[in-house]
Amino acid sequence: MLLIANALIGECIFLFGIKFQMFGMILKPDPEDFP
Repeated sequence: MLLIANALIGECIFLFGIKFQMFGMILKPDPEDFP
């Protein structure tokens, strides 16, 4: 049960990180900010 909970939490954090990164790229599409 704990393993399943940890997997779901990890997946949520991973997906949230991707969405946050995409949102940041939309806010600042300047190539200077991304080397």
